[in-house]
Amino acid sequence: MQANLAISRVYQSEGNYPDAIAALRRAANSRNLPVSEVVAIQKAIANIYIKQGSLSGAIVAYRQILDAEPEDAETYLSLGKILASQQRTTEARQMLENAERFFNRQNNADGLTQTRKALAELK
Repeated sequence: MQANLAISRVYQSEGNYPDAIAALRRAANSRNLPVSEVVAIQKAIANIYIKQGSLSGAIVAYRQILDAEPEDAETYLSLGKILASQQRTTEARQMLENAERFFNRQNNADGLTQTRKALAELK
């Protein structure tokens, strides 16, 4: 796994995003990874897709994060914002409401503020 992460960093530094994503996917498929590692790798994949302007790829990566960690408020917020940018209002609202609920449970005032701002912009 570590080798694939290192390879991905090299590809990213060269601007070779497809190969960077492939290396990250190989790392994510390593056996017995803790959920936190899977989440970190998928977030890195999502970030690369966003850099490339491939929002559909980022959406898939964020959904994979939520499969592994269904209470990740930051991911719900990020996914909600991307869906909103694509005028997928119903889905965006659902993701942002989930983010609001989980940020509230965590007593995360900054996260709540960001989420409520994004929800207000949907209207």
